Amino acid sequence: GRIFTAEEAERRGLIHRVVPPEPLRGEARSFAEEVARLAPLSVQGAKRTIAVVTDALANARASTPDAVAEIDELVMQAYNSRDLQEGIVAMSEKRDPDFHGH
Repeated sequence: GRIFTAEEAERRGLIHRVVPPEPLRGEARSFAEEVARLAPLSVQGAKRTIAVVTDALANARASTPDAVAEIDELVMQAYNSRDLQEGIVAMSEKRDPDFHGH
């Protein structure tokens, strides 16, 4: 494969933003705080989905039907969660959601 510079990757939409070394720690902390405010099941599901897809693409032993079934289960877990309902109610009430990971 081809190696991209950070600027090329940003220009091509592969990454969101390039941060110089000096403010990197603060930018990373801000991003982590932003992610921490999201619904825990959705974050966990997104991380697991990325892992499943990566494994399915990288390893012939991971069959596509198994990967799809696992992703479907993660989606259903998020859709059936109390956090989804909290997010909907919070949005309609124009307030920050109070997620608990269930």
